[in-house]
Amino acid sequence: MIHLNKSISFVILILLLFLTLLITLFARIDIRETLKTKYHKHNNAHLIDTKHFNILTPKNWMHISNGYGEEGEAIGSFLTPNGRLNYEYGMFANPFDVDSIFVYSADSLKAGNYVIRIARNNKNETGITFFNKNTMVWPFSFFMSKPCTKNLSQLISAIEYMTFKDSKSIN
Repeated sequence: MIHLNKSISFVILILLLFLTLLITLFARIDIRETLKTKYHKHNNAHLIDTKHFNILTPKNWMHISNGYGEEGEAIGSFLTPNGRLNYEYGMFANPFDVDSIFVYSADSLKAGNYVIRIARNNKNETGITFFNKNTMVWPFSFFMSKPCTKNLSQLISAIEYMTFKDSKSIN
C-alpha cells in the first residue's frame, strides 16, 4: 500500500509539473509574479499590489501577470465577473489614436491625477490609456472586450486612485 501511495504521489507531481510547463509556455502566465501579487482588504474592495503598481478594485477581481511583451512592456490582466481586462505598462503601450484602423471614436475624462482617453471601435471593444509624467514612468493601457465594457465605471474609479512604483526601468 505504501508503494501505491508513492506511485500516485509521483504521478501527481509529474502532472503538476507538466501543467505548470503548459501554462507557462502556452497561456503566457508569469506564475512567479502572479503569486507575488498581494491583496489587501479595503472596505468592500481590495488593494491589488503588483510589481509595478497598486490599484483598488472590487473584491472579485484577480490579477494575472503575463510577464513582458516584445517591446519590454509589463503585460497582464485582471479577471472580473464580466471577463478579462488586459493591460500593458511601458514605453510602447497602445495610445489608441483615432487614426488607428481599430479606433473610430475617442473621449477623455479626468480621474484623479490622470486624463484618461477612452477609445472604441465598431465592435464596441474599448481601450483606455493614460499617463501622468509626475506619477508614472510609462503610459498605461487597458483593453476591454465587449462584455468587459460593463466594468468601465469600476475601472475608471480604480484608475483614479492608482499609484505606480518608483522605477526607471520596467524590468
